[in-house]
Amino acid sequence: ATSRCVLTTEWIEGIQLAKSSPATIRKLVPNGVKVFLIQLLDMGFFHSDPHPGNLLVDTSGRLVLIDFGLCAEVEDLDTKGMTTAIVHLMQGDVS
Repeated sequence: ATSRCVLTTEWIEGIQLAKSSPATIRKLVPNGVKVFLIQLLDMGFFHSDPHPGNLLVDTSGRLVLIDFGLCAEVEDLDTKGMTTAIVHLMQGDVS
């Protein structure tokens, strides 16, 4: 429920990703990585508190991020630098 210190926008039925079956975790972790990279590199905004309690699997089997109370913005210049670093890591060019 919404209170002075908590804003509730929608209730999500689900279980913690960490308490899901290994097959579900293997299936959804790549989605989570993609979501966080899109937030960080495309949007310049990201969920800063991705602990296991904030990653749920809903009743349809989808990954759901909850509790956006701690978020951060990233400047365009920093986003470009991180993108370049990730590309170099993927190419094995870490010198």
